[in-house]
Amino acid sequence: MSIFARKSKRAYLDYAAAAPIRPEVREVFLRALDIFANPGTIHADGIEAKNLLESSRNRVADTLSVRGKEVIFTSGATESNNIAVFGSVLAWIEANPGKKPHIIASRIEHPSVLEICKHLEQKDIAELTYLDVLSEGTIDVKKIREALRPETVIVSIIYASNEIGVIQPVREISKEIRHYKKHVLGNHEFKYPLLHTDASQTPLYEDINLQTLHVDLMTLSSEKIYGPHGVGMLFVRSGTKLEKIIMGGSQEFNLRPGTENLPGIVGFAKALELAVKEREEECVRLREIQDYCFSELEKNFSGKFIVNGSREYRLPNNVNITFLGFDSELLVIELDAKGIAVSERSACNTEDEESYVIASLRKNDTGSVRISFGRGTSKNEIDRLVTSLKEIFSKYENLLKK
Repeated sequence: MSIFARKSKRAYLDYAAAAPIRPEVREVFLRALDIFANPGTIHADGIEAKNLLESSRNRVADTLSVRGKEVIFTSGATESNNIAVFGSVLAWIEANPGKKPHIIASRIEHPSVLEICKHLEQKDIAELTYLDVLSEGTIDVKKIREALRPETVIVSIIYASNEIGVIQPVREISKEIRHYKKHVLGNHEFKYPLLHTDASQTPLYEDINLQTLHVDLMTLSSEKIYGPHGVGMLFVRSGTKLEKIIMGGSQEFNLRPGTENLPGIVGFAKALELAVKEREEECVRLREIQDYCFSELEKNFSGKFIVNGSREYRLPNNVNITFLGFDSELLVIELDAKGIAVSERSACNTEDEESYVIASLRKNDTGSVRISFGRGTSKNEIDRLVTSLKEIFSKYENLLKK
């Protein structure tokens, strides 16, 4: 049996990790492969590539309601987060010699934010305030107000958790920071503190119009929205000071050296347009599937599982649960053997023994299972998931009783 035949019989419920490329995106991606010249050259072929690059940049900018020069293309969310956090700290240090910068981040940020913070803290380059989350996984905005200080360079809060799908009150956080600038620092136009949000999980489900979101820096990833892998972007509001963290060229407004991934960027621009255009309709469809999944789990496994994170403030494609007394890694393996793909935790955090996100909600947890839906998900796959879970629990029934 070919790999394609095997895959057609599988139920993919891990869209939060990565999504397949849409046919419309694949089409423009493949066309762009024929434009292979370097956009940095001045001959006719290079100019053709440069024009396609800039037209893609402007399409992304229009989708986000920003200016083209505020869109920086990168290799993905991890690089964007590094540029945002590391780059802003380095720029602040250069402008404030002898002073130590301060960073605020939640304890459930993506590893590409938290590991930078820990690195800067361990090297004694910056002071950190890590914000705990409430029992349902949301940030208490008052805690940000209490943590802000004159040396605060950046506040980094994920828009929606890649693991538990909980949506954070980014607009309220932005309002709190603007209030601090105006009433404490005395100037609402003061550059610092900057507000950064990793919005990689949200374009398909939440409003990302930057005229209303009021952030200074925003990360997006192509692979989460049915675009090509290996490409993403960082929105950098005009006037925001960043130091580049990779040396080697002046591409992307001197912030991200290296020849641009033109086919990937073209595909990403198309995927983002489609995500925003179809968001409302797809949210309604997925919310029905999510409600159905929760109801079927409650019907068949009542009292045997815990929902991780808020049910109300949750992306419509995310179900994250802990089955009491059952090891999550074993469950993921057993489901995979039955042709169902789910995750134990974030794909970027596979080496840790337990999820730090779940640990921030509850101690001594046996692990969580993330079930995430997408364009290819139907209620039939939920039925198949529930049936498989019943078979797995029946198989291990005697062990569970012990």
